Amino acid sequence: MKKFFSLFAAILFAGSMMADEFHLEKVTSVAAGKTYAFVRNGKAITKTGDSSLKAEADLNLGTLDGTEAFYWQLVEATGGFKLAKSDDGKYVRNGSSTSLSMSATDDNNVWKITFDANEEALLEIGDRFLGETAEGSNAYKVYTNSETNLDKYGHNFTVYELKEGPSANASLLADNLNIKSVMVKDLPFVADTNIIVTASNLTADITTSVKGSNITVPATLAKEGGKLDIHISAAAEGEFSDTIVLTSGSLKKEVAIEGNVVKPVGEGTEENPFTLADVAKFKNGLADKHWVKGFIVGCAKSGGLIEDDPEKIDSASIVLGTTADQTENLVPVQLAKTSNAEKAVREALNVKAHPENIGHEVLVYGKLEEYQKTTGVKSTSDFRWVGGEPKSNDASFKWLKIQDEEVTAVADTFRYEVAPDVDLAAVTVTFELNHSAAKANRESGFLVKVPASAEEKPVDSTLVVTAEDESKVTYVIRVSRQPKSKDASFKWLKIEDHVVTAVADT
Repeated sequence: MKKFFSLFAAILFAGSMMADEFHLEKVTSVAAGKTYAFVRNGKAITKTGDSSLKAEADLNLGTLDGTEAFYWQLVEATGGFKLAKSDDGKYVRNGSSTSLSMSATDDNNVWKITFDANEEALLEIGDRFLGETAEGSNAYKVYTNSETNLDKYGHNFTVYELKEGPSANASLLADNLNIKSVMVKDLPFVADTNIIVTASNLTADITTSVKGSNITVPATLAKEGGKLDIHISAAAEGEFSDTIVLTSGSLKKEVAIEGNVVKPVGEGTEENPFTLADVAKFKNGLADKHWVKGFIVGCAKSGGLIEDDPEKIDSASIVLGTTADQTENLVPVQLAKTSNAEKAVREALNVKAHPENIGHEVLVYGKLEEYQKTTGVKSTSDFRWVGGEPKSNDASFKWLKIQDEEVTAVADTFRYEVAPDVDLAAVTVTFELNHSAAKANRESGFLVKVPASAEEKPVDSTLVVTAEDESKVTYVIRVSRQPKSKDASFKWLKIEDHVVTAVADT
């Protein structure tokens, strides 16, 4: 059943409540004359509207002195209640569907607060609704002049009642802090930061202490919590982990402060790139993109290894080593294809299409992030060859044919025999090289003489192929004539349709 109510400002009278203790409790019904904190979307409504909303996390839900400006008192009015600010007699009014203002007039300042089935509060003024629950969801729609505006959404509310005495449910909360990887040139690494401490219903200030030697904090923090300033002074390179101990009465909270200090050899620039040893130190990665230098040693495999299965080598990654033949402690590099720049890097560096890249030194430009279960380079968008672009040593043939019959070389020699009864003076050799940049000393379609008989020596013709890297391979085309057959035997001989076998040619 819906209940109608209104929230009114309660800036509590200084003389009557300053010396007492109060706390806030979440409620699902309200009554005139009581005092409430009215929270919408995690923020408490203040006297001046949305621009002064105060985060619910910053509400002092513990012991209160009753002077906070975001407490409102309910005053009965015709058809509902008003939100009253008791120190100046003004009321909160809804100036629009998205903001609140203060007014001394009575018209249109009557509020109706309705709890929905989920016990969340809805706020209504006249024919303008600040929020109404959307059927079947936790969202709220805004209605203006009884017209449904589906493009805007209102807010659900939570109501806290101000009650006398300290709360029995005191709490002390703070999140652990990880400052991730920090690159430094000089040690100690010095920095200042803070964490947010949320304290509720405490009766004593918070005392602090530190387990560890890398950070220092103030000795105390107010019982309302807030920002705890941390001074970090890590004296050594590597990971550190200190613990802040927060204590108030019987409550204790331990907060882990972790970090990773890296003093690299390189600077991550093109002129002074990170070494692979530098990359390994950035266990939590590093913001922005940087240059990394290493030798391409293969296709990447999970765990910073080289993929050794030919069927699994692809164009999506490479792996870098500190030397051309390194096989351990490698850095994987992602070759993505999200952008045109990444596609260009992928096309140029992948070892599936360019096996000649293996063993060549390169600079890659990308983000230092976890990749293949180790620290790697991702989103690689640029590269530079060290010592010039690698050139292929591929001097092989895609195919070679003699008289249109494809022939395979054995020890760089292509052999072809001509039958004794075939009247052929020469054979034609055609071919296509495997690499587009390789060159042969003869054009495809050249002729090789055929010996007249088997008694003549085979005819050898050389074919020299020069690879892109200027290395050469000499192939031999060897053509011979098959000897005439000396077979004078019978396949079969019959006498009176019986097959007869000779013995000693008889």
